[in-house]
Amino acid sequence: MQSSVTGRPARCEFRSAVLHRNGHGYGHGHGPGPWPVPVVGRAWFTRGVRSIELLLDPASDAVVRTAWTALVDADLPSLGRHPSPSNAPHVTLAAGPELPVPTGFAAPVPTDVQLGGLLLFPAGPGRSVLVRAVVVDAALAAFHEAVHAVAPGGLETSLPGSWSPHVTLARRVRDEDLPRAIAALRTAPLPDSLGVAGVRHWDGETRAITPVG
Repeated sequence: MQSSVTGRPARCEFRSAVLHRNGHGYGHGHGPGPWPVPVVGRAWFTRGVRSIELLLDPASDAVVRTAWTALVDADLPSLGRHPSPSNAPHVTLAAGPELPVPTGFAAPVPTDVQLGGLLLFPAGPGRSVLVRAVVVDAALAAFHEAVHAVAPGGLETSLPGSWSPHVTLARRVRDEDLPRAIAALRTAPLPDSLGVAGVRHWDGETRAITPVG
């Protein structure tokens, strides 16, 4: 029997940016109640890409990791299976192969982000990336614009107008395992908002992490 976890060999240092086109937020998805789970746009998985990311504060980081653990405990794919120190819950703001390290931003870093519904991004035949959407409010939109103003070179799908921010929970979940994944996540519901601790630049080629805000 094929494991529900091993869609492809796991690598401790594996990191992919999930970028998609024409994404939208659906539903509310707060708490343990029923969640709509739309499949959104197209997805690309890239290695060696650079990215600029919002990091979560310790309490919010811990609560997302609890959701990751709930998926692991259910014998499902989960970001909690990747032990690399760089594998932290985050929201990608920009991604691209030549993305520079920014030196400052014209807008303040948001103090928190609001969560939307549970979403699926395509991840190959019969598999999906499972994420929680992040609502683009005025503060987040302004900061996202400021990031791209000082760090040009982002892929089209990470640019303002095409960007669908999210917090990733699991990659390559099989279609038949989605009901179990949703049930597992109901045992570890996320709050309506997550606190932000700062910003980092990630270089997927060199594995270098640079705090930038």
